[in-house]
Amino acid sequence: MNNKCLTDRKISFWLFMYIAILYAVVYMTKNCFSAAMADIVAEGVMTKSQTGLITAMFYIAYAPLQVMGGRLADKWKPDKLILIGLIGGIISNLIIYFNQNYILMLVVWTLNACSQAALWPAMFKIISSELAREHRVRAVYYMSFIATFGLCFSFIV
Repeated sequence: MNNKCLTDRKISFWLFMYIAILYAVVYMTKNCFSAAMADIVAEGVMTKSQTGLITAMFYIAYAPLQVMGGRLADKWKPDKLILIGLIGGIISNLIIYFNQNYILMLVVWTLNACSQAALWPAMFKIISSELAREHRVRAVYYMSFIATFGLCFSFIV
């Protein structure tokens, strides 16, 4: 895949703003279950062990799949991988919102991890290869804050 980086600083800025907002939303979908765990346990829907296993399974699947996600980001267009992560996160959160079945939630949240595993590598590829050269270092730095905003927003929602 031959990518040409942007030379127009204004377009590069707006591309960064777009992917930053998108990343915050997707990061929120990754953390909604963790944000709701205390209420799920307090209402007696699940035990602490059950909610803990659901969260653990997310990261047990997510962490090793990021290596494969990096390879996918090299071969596929990053926007497709981002779309897969966004749609996977939305569907997973909707299923969990409308269900209280422990096994279903465990499977769905693990599949959410699989759908989002290539998301950060795809975002990083856009930042490192498509943004204007002078925006790249600052964009990677700001993305760490964007992730925190997405996390905070998931607890607010």
